Amino acid sequence: MFTIKKYMKAQNLDEAYEVLQKSPKATILGGGHFLKMGNKRITTAIDLNELGLSYIFVGKEWIEIGGTTTLSEIEDHQFFSTFCHGILQKSIKKIASRQLRNTAQIGASVYSKYSFSDVIPPLLLLNAQVEFYGRGIMDLEDYLNIPPFRDILTKIRIPNIDKKSIYLAERQNAQDFPLLNLAIQKDELKIVLGSRPGKAKVLRKTAKALENKEKNRRAIAIEEANLGSNLKCDKKVREWIFLGLLDQGLKEIAYGN
Repeated sequence: MFTIKKYMKAQNLDEAYEVLQKSPKATILGGGHFLKMGNKRITTAIDLNELGLSYIFVGKEWIEIGGTTTLSEIEDHQFFSTFCHGILQKSIKKIASRQLRNTAQIGASVYSKYSFSDVIPPLLLLNAQVEFYGRGIMDLEDYLNIPPFRDILTKIRIPNIDKKSIYLAERQNAQDFPLLNLAIQKDELKIVLGSRPGKAKVLRKTAKALENKEKNRRAIAIEEANLGSNLKCDKKVREWIFLGLLDQGLKEIAYGN
């Protein structure tokens, strides 16, 4: 269990950002679920829940999701039930229990770059951007591939472009983290693979090989996926799962409604 020396309900983002930069052990609370699993000693726990960062705005060009928006708020939002075939909602519904989704926050899930994340592959597929209070806006893909930095993720931005998209995941049981997850988008084929067990990545070479119907496309997919082993799953098993999910996903994206 983590310990907190001082709790601060931030009055504005300036205050929260200043404390976060000044104290190396200051921490944004988020939903607090993974903090509970560790023994972290927090000098100042920063609560952002009164700063108006829980919202969903659907504009003509961009969809914006505030950093403290809970997963269940996205799950229940009518727009996401049909946008890109409901891919974001479908991925969220697979996450543990409704009770957890009621408090888990989208900003914390993305900021932490969890390799087992159910929401990061669909967001990558949808060309999401992340906006930080200090660093400003960057593509989610770029953020995943740079060293960690201390900042406040204020919003997630998604281009309002509706394309057929699907999400698939393999897990040992319904409450568990995925052993592997996959997001695929039609038109100009795009494939994102997560829980490799490394962080999610866009499989551009694989998509090109599939579109060109190259004979060695499965070998290209395995090489680019760069799968590994961990306590949950062996590398070879992950490779079998990946090829199976990829075949299933390609069929669904081509022939499904």
